[in-house]
Amino acid sequence: MAEYVQVVKRAFKHLGGHGGVRGAILQLLRHRWLHSMTDDPPTTHPPVARKFIWENHEFNLSGTPRQYVPYSTTRKKIQEWIPPTTASK
Repeated sequence: MAEYVQVVKRAFKHLGGHGGVRGAILQLLRHRWLHSMTDDPPTTHPPVARKFIWENHEFNLSGTPRQYVPYSTTRKKIQEWIPPTTASK
């Protein structure tokens, strides 16, 4: 909810100068309503604050020993050539 209040305060700062409302700020506040995702405007039904779930989150493991390395389950189409061994003279 605190993030929403900050967005609204920032939007009201932009209402004044240079001819009115900026479209980007209006889009942030009314995105769901403008794109017909809901019938309720944000003035009557403010968005619900969603919390990030830290218990299941894993940070990027690239470059560490625990990184994901895919492996192929198909057979090789080309086999390497091993030269025949000759008896030493």
